[in-house]
Amino acid sequence: MDETRTIGGLTALFLVTLVVVYRLEDPVVWLVWGAAMVTASGGALVAMNR
Repeated sequence: MDETRTIGGLTALFLVTLVVVYRLEDPVVWLVWGAAMVTASGGALVAMNR
């Protein structure tokens, strides 16, 4: 796995989704987004440490 591309992709995903969630201003969307980001970063961490 190319870690640089993975980190770049996760950063881009984070920033794009953050802009969308910020514009929506809905607490439920913020909660779902936060849980998704924790899951995505945790999954990436596990995958990179294998």
